[in-house]
Amino acid sequence: MALLRGINLGKRRVTNARLTDLFELAGCTGVSTFQAAGNVLFEDGPSVAVIRSTLEEGLGFDVAVYLRTAAEMAHIATAPPFADLHLEKPASLLVSFFDGEVPETVEAASNDVDVLRADGRELYWLAGRGVAKTTLDWRPVEKQLPDPGTNRNINTVRSLASKLAL
Repeated sequence: MALLRGINLGKRRVTNARLTDLFELAGCTGVSTFQAAGNVLFEDGPSVAVIRSTLEEGLGFDVAVYLRTAAEMAHIATAPPFADLHLEKPASLLVSFFDGEVPETVEAASNDVDVLRADGRELYWLAGRGVAKTTLDWRPVEKQLPDPGTNRNINTVRSLASKLAL
């Protein structure tokens, strides 16, 4: 599956039908989309470089693409760092996806309200008061991250993992 960064934000409006067409053009099979946020599921496909190139040519702008297998999404959906967590609003749990490994040193930015946990190519962010009221200073964290990444709420991640398991 592919998680795309910055789709349907600002002027980057793309329909799910257009994304499906472009992924099929890139050589992906069994393509479907989930929500209008750049979540593209497929059974088989080419390298990430081919997908990125096809998207850039078809959309006219660069798109960061983060690929994960069904098994990886199933693992991520269980939120290993917060396995027994029961969220109560306004708290939320977000997962950031990256191409490279997230250094554990980012966890030092955590505090009593907002907690960061690195796990391979993912960063889990437990936003205790919600994303809008974060107490984190993201500047030093961003300097340590391998690339810009893309974020998904844990509920979206769980839905995607469930769809991939079918």
